[in-house]
Amino acid sequence: WLTANGDLTQGAGTGISGGNITLTASGSIGDGTAASPTNIIKLDHSDGNPGDNPHADIVKLNASTGIFVEQLTGNLNLYNATTTVGDVYVHFDHGDIIDSNTNQTT
Repeated sequence: WLTANGDLTQGAGTGISGGNITLTASGSIGDGTAASPTNIIKLDHSDGNPGDNPHADIVKLNASTGIFVEQLTGNLNLYNATTTVGDVYVHFDHGDIIDSNTNQTT
């Protein structure tokens, strides 16, 4: 869990890595617009290949004013990307978005 009172931004470095990742911000996660992201949070949650099990290494993203992330390797087991206003931008170098939310209804 990583929670920011305000914006959560990417500085110099490799980003956030691990198994289950939950990012919450009262502002934005990253910054910009879908057409022009200016600060992208780098994620690397692929301990092995999480795409083999959509219920392992789950990512949850919650922000008030936008989400801008990049999955560096492998699939992104996404439970949710929720923002009150603003864009959601997800970029992949390789891999796919895997729906890991078993609680949603259609």
